Amino acid sequence: MMKIFSMLGIVLLVFLFVGCSTPEVEPIEFTVTFETDGGTDIGPISVTDGRSVAEPTVPQKEGYTFEGWFTDSTLNSSYDFSNAVVGDLTLHAKWVANVVYHVVTFVNVDETVIDTQTLEQGTEIVFPDNPVQSGCTFDGWILDEETITSLTLVEDTTLQAKYTCSEALKVGMDLRYPPFETVTLNQVPEGISVDIAYAFGEYIGRQIEIVNMDFGSLIAAVNSGDIDIIIASMSITESREELVDFSDPYFYFKLISLVNKDFATTNGITSSSTIEDIVAIEDVNFVGIASQVSVTIPESYGKNVTETTDLSTAIESVVQGTADVLIMSANPIVNGHNANPDDTIIVWDAFLSAAIGMAVQEGNTILLNQANNFIATFSDIGGLYDQLSEKWDDAILDELGEYGLEFYINE
Repeated sequence: MMKIFSMLGIVLLVFLFVGCSTPEVEPIEFTVTFETDGGTDIGPISVTDGRSVAEPTVPQKEGYTFEGWFTDSTLNSSYDFSNAVVGDLTLHAKWVANVVYHVVTFVNVDETVIDTQTLEQGTEIVFPDNPVQSGCTFDGWILDEETITSLTLVEDTTLQAKYTCSEALKVGMDLRYPPFETVTLNQVPEGISVDIAYAFGEYIGRQIEIVNMDFGSLIAAVNSGDIDIIIASMSITESREELVDFSDPYFYFKLISLVNKDFATTNGITSSSTIEDIVAIEDVNFVGIASQVSVTIPESYGKNVTETTDLSTAIESVVQGTADVLIMSANPIVNGHNANPDDTIIVWDAFLSAAIGMAVQEGNTILLNQANNFIATFSDIGGLYDQLSEKWDDAILDELGEYGLEFYINE
């Protein structure tokens, strides 16, 4: 009997234990879905009821900036990722279109900037006031060789001014200095500087008029507007730079000396003497051409200088012995000696390697920049240096004896 009661007790205890325990409840899972509206895809995330969802990696969309997640498709209610998820949820990405800006640059024929505008993509440009170039009429703005009257910006763009130039560009030079500036038997201008002038006209698309005048009048003429530019083997000096704007140098003229032979013999001067040997002679008398370095250089040494207005008079002064020394560039010195070998010698040691540039009226930046851009092409293969060397080397060799145009190109 006792065994029966014991068994019944055990059964009762088991029944009570099983009947009183709480049944296990399965957790509820919700799904959070992300609508990226054209951005990079983000897969759905399962979240247990009452827990928060981790914020996903920021999606990307070309041309847009991500502004956050919203619970409504109208994007009015932003979502707080610290909130508990209590049901299925769809979050919507909000995007703001990026504002894209482009720059339109207006340049002149010399490539200097006239105006720049930074505009929102899709904006129509506003043309600046028409630029002015002396002797020319403004035709419009060029893009890809076409004249445009309107333009909606979709990328950075450069527009260049276009002109029609009816007036010839007046180039001043003194045509008494072969082989650089001279005339033919028929009085037609020719020479290295003449060739440079015509090549410049071709470069900028303008006709060229050579204006022959005394070298000393050139600066006054360019400043008065009688000529537009000086291309006349003019050396760049501080005093001249106060009056005109010079281009970059394109030649270098080595200034050597024509010396009276009797004076040279008396003072022990030979063709291999130095400039120091010459200036050391206290009573040496120089002759020079007005407004040229043949005057200013000996003056800088404190020497007496007689001024003349032309080369032939200066050379004759040395030949006759009324002056002792003439300083000039190689060609006129060599020519003067070759014409008077019994009365003169050449001292080859250079007083100076004078930089030669073109000159324009102060403030004429358009023409000056065009000149500098033109000069920058001289050294190109087949460029103007090569063309001039082919044409003029023999003539220069005949005069200098051992050098061609490179004597003037190399500093």
